[in-house]
Amino acid sequence: MANGIKRTMRYAELKARLAEILNGGTVAEPPGALPARAEPVAEMTVQTIWNEQLLFADRLRTCSKKPLRVIEPGRWNAEAGPDFLGADLEIGDRRVRGDVEIHVASGDWEKHRHHRDFEYNRVVLHAFLHRSDAVNFDSAHNGETIERIELAPFINPDLDTVLKSLGAEDCGREVGERLGRCHEAVTRVETGFLRDFFREAARERIEAKVARFAVQADSETPDEALYQAMLTAMGHKGGKTLFFLLAKRAPIGELKLFLARTPGEELADAIEAVMLHVANLATPASTPAQGEPCDGPPLDDETQAYLDRMGKWWSALGGYYGDRSIPPTRRWFAGIRPASFPSRRIAGVARLLADLDFRRGILDELARRVGCAMARAPKSARDFAREIRALATMFEAEGESYWSRRFTLGGKRTARPQHLIGGDRAAGLLFNALLPMLILHARRCANAPLEDFVWRLVDHFPSLPENAVTRYMRHRLFGAKGCAALNFKLERTNQALFHIFHDCCANNARSCDDCTLYRRAEAERSTG
Repeated sequence: MANGIKRTMRYAELKARLAEILNGGTVAEPPGALPARAEPVAEMTVQTIWNEQLLFADRLRTCSKKPLRVIEPGRWNAEAGPDFLGADLEIGDRRVRGDVEIHVASGDWEKHRHHRDFEYNRVVLHAFLHRSDAVNFDSAHNGETIERIELAPFINPDLDTVLKSLGAEDCGREVGERLGRCHEAVTRVETGFLRDFFREAARERIEAKVARFAVQADSETPDEALYQAMLTAMGHKGGKTLFFLLAKRAPIGELKLFLARTPGEELADAIEAVMLHVANLATPASTPAQGEPCDGPPLDDETQAYLDRMGKWWSALGGYYGDRSIPPTRRWFAGIRPASFPSRRIAGVARLLADLDFRRGILDELARRVGCAMARAPKSARDFAREIRALATMFEAEGESYWSRRFTLGGKRTARPQHLIGGDRAAGLLFNALLPMLILHARRCANAPLEDFVWRLVDHFPSLPENAVTRYMRHRLFGAKGCAALNFKLERTNQALFHIFHDCCANNARSCDDCTLYRRAEAERSTG
């Protein structure tokens, strides 16, 4: 723990120095040891909940008790003004079109002075996570009354599940390119300082993942925490919540118990049957092709045989899970390509668990395989790249499956088999799930050599696919020319961008108004 505090101080010291440069020499507050604190909910997370409509649509009620129906949530705004533009809503018995403003707390409407800003005159709904007052309406600059809704009671399936399943990479939209206040500061710092700041920011990001796993592992088991992370990673944005819920309703501890005597060659089918039925994806009608229900011709022999196998196992095990099925929802298929359809991902996880002989412990087995890589003593960057590629293939779920050549139940067979879990997804599992869990595992086992090796894997890990946040932050910090001092071919650089966005930019992708580097010095000047 002392080492963790030391590294936090190191990052805080570098951040304070950057704030000093940004503010023309103003000395920032000495950081000291930072106390542990609960991670606040970011406004961008609440915006994602609204954008993905992770809500019980038939239960929505405004603060004034009017029923709310969301016909169209609006276009996520990347510029100044309300968060969502052109929403189409039905409030009570009235159809309204206009903008929607999102906040974490209800009082933020006046705190941010929207009631005095004519840009917000088209807002027809103020949506926030938590209510911090007893007011039922807000007022616009033009005097109009605005309906408001507290989202927390209506989040599907619940707030805790959504917060645990949505990662930073899921909470973002494509935003316009602009330079930040920090751009000038980072162009003036020495190359060595910039590299140190990014290295420590990346370290902070990974340590935050380790800390979250520690909390989960204390309340459940390390295997359960890793299993939940693996399943959650199978989803796309809002779909991650459904996969996390699936992991909670079909926990690995129960699968170990109920399948203790299942022959190894049948294990994958048994796991797959449980997951498909709990997910409510076990019938052809629940696997829409390109988003549309399947009402095609009679099922072919291979499909019928597959369904018979799934039915056999569900007949044997369904009694344990009959009341846990996730209600049917098309969110499983929102925004994803057929190769990533949930049934294929579930089949991949089932094969992966069977291959790892999960009944003996998946974390121990994966730690053993990483230990074999460590025993080969990689030294060069090329050596580490080879080991990382080999470790990532553990998650690609090799082997023939019904789903290897199908995208939907009864759908046309593909000419060639396709991975149930692709290379990018497998690499993401390795980096975001296994490596942080192994750091925690190594610390609890007092295995310093293993922890050191895992950190070296982190340092050499090739970059994962870019997303809106990393693209935006590269331009905000460095502009179109980029930065030759940093290696953007390594994932640790992207992790640093994530951490800087959430810590220094306070999740604000529109402006620098919430910059913690700038605000600290401003507060000192105003009280000086």
